[in-house]
Amino acid sequence: MADASSGSQTPTAVNAQVIDSVSNNIFTVVGTAPAQSMSMLYQSAAASAGLAIQSAQQQQQQLAQIGQSVTSVGAKLIMDLAK
Repeated sequence: MADASSGSQTPTAVNAQVIDSVSNNIFTVVGTAPAQSMSMLYQSAAASAGLAIQSAQQQQQQLAQIGQSVTSVGAKLIMDLAK
């Protein structure tokens, strides 16, 4: 370690266990990056599929409402003709 009072820096020996620990942590982070990116991809794909299904369901519901309205108007027209 460097002596703060003298201002000079001298190299010191580092314990091999410390070097191994830091190296293992780096390899762990690099090793998990592909898995994390794939999980983000799957999560995004699932969210997109969910929104697509929700949109399709909402469109189907709106078409059903339009169908009911058309049926009601048609029935009213038929009833008016019978008068």
